[in-house]
Amino acid sequence: MSMQVKGAQPIKLNAKIQKLVDNLDGKVKAIASVSIGGAFAIHGIKIIDSEKGKFVAMPNEKWTDADGQTKYKDIFHAITTEARTDLVNTVMAAYEQKLRESETQGKKPSEDAETASDKENPEPDQEL
Repeated sequence: MSMQVKGAQPIKLNAKIQKLVDNLDGKVKAIASVSIGGAFAIHGIKIIDSEKGKFVAMPNEKWTDADGQTKYKDIFHAITTEARTDLVNTVMAAYEQKLRESETQGKKPSEDAETASDKENPEPDQEL
C-alpha cells in the first residue's frame, strides 16, 4: 500500500506479521513490523482484539505518573488521518493474509514460531 504525502511521491508501506499469538485469554492477536518507503521500520506493532473489535496499537512505552497512575505513550504515531488509515489498513491486510496462510497450512498460530531446527532436531520421544 502507498501513503501520499502532500506535494510528494507516494510512500510505500510494507507490513509483515512477525508472530500470530494463540492465547485464548489474551487480547494481543499478532505482532507486526512495517517498512516505510524501504528506509524506516516500525517494530512492535500489535493487533489487539477488544470488545469493540480488532485494532492496531503502535509501539509504546509504559510509565507511572506522580499520582501512581499507569500511562502509555506511543513511541511512533502517524500525524495525519490519511497516514494512520493507510498504516492500519496495511497492517490489517497483512494480518488477514497471515491468518489465511496459517489456515491453509493447517497450523495453529502458536506453531508459526516453530523453527526449522525444531523440525530437524525432534525431541527424543518424537518419531522422524
